[in-house]
Amino acid sequence: MKKLLSYLLFLQIGIQRNAKTGDALNFVTGELKRLIRRFRHRNSVNLLRRKFNSATYADYINDECPEKLQNVVIFSLCYGEAVPEQKLSIKSFLRYVGTPAKWTIVSDGSITIDQKDSLRSLHPSIDIRDWSEFLCEENACCFEELSKYTVFAKKFALMSNLPDQGAVVYIDTDILFFEGAHHLRDLLKHLGKNCYYLTDTPECLDPTFLEGAELKVPPLNAGFVIQGKKIDWSEPIARINKTLAQLSPVQKMGDLGVIEQSATHLAHFLAGSKPLNEKYVLEISDILDPEDRFSGPSFAMRHYVRPVRHKMWMHSTEYLRNT
Repeated sequence: MKKLLSYLLFLQIGIQRNAKTGDALNFVTGELKRLIRRFRHRNSVNLLRRKFNSATYADYINDECPEKLQNVVIFSLCYGEAVPEQKLSIKSFLRYVGTPAKWTIVSDGSITIDQKDSLRSLHPSIDIRDWSEFLCEENACCFEELSKYTVFAKKFALMSNLPDQGAVVYIDTDILFFEGAHHLRDLLKHLGKNCYYLTDTPECLDPTFLEGAELKVPPLNAGFVIQGKKIDWSEPIARINKTLAQLSPVQKMGDLGVIEQSATHLAHFLAGSKPLNEKYVLEISDILDPEDRFSGPSFAMRHYVRPVRHKMWMHSTEYLRNT
């Protein structure tokens, strides 16, 4: 029911925004087309997901990049249903970027013992931890309130307490890497104290949460961030607490995941983080195209957000033998 209410709220906001430019009908039509496409692709995508997920170590093509990224640690928040995507993401990173010192998969609590064993079997660098290990004195109370309104509260707990361990990278499960990822490898080798983030579309942030200059920089997508230093979350946490205390009854009915991403944007803005270039892609403009126009040698990575998630699985056969 909460997902339905969130989607209805999304439609309402989208219609209101597009009504100002006379595009409300186009917005609704586009949403209907997207739902139809998702239905059509569901069977073929599910078949590819099951095949990839059930593969054993011997079934995978293990042509890993020989580069050892000794000072790089990676974190990903994963839930049970997203384990196939997590596996594909890891395989693509190992192929095109290199081997990190450690890849910590943070379970939201729904990953089973068998799934944990399956994930660990991909590579010796993989470790599994529970999301609750990232709660701390600074973020615990804020998490407790935020968790009443969004499933992204667990991601907030992780993002607000990423460690200070050299080059720290957070990667969502639905991200793949490509031949152009040598750019990422070079960036990580010479990261220093710099921080970077993947850019998103302007409507991904809550304009009421952010102020002035915070809204003028390219919007952050919390699916892919790189930290060369520990980021201070005291101001974002204070602002989340203030925002939640002022929620209207209507706002409390929807999923407030946009607050989590807006808070991450604020944290990185205050830390002086830089947006990554056009080799790092979050795009849905090819949603009607049967091909994946944002993959290959010209790109380091693509975040396959929900409208184009099915395109992610077009690449899965590259990682399996006898497909």
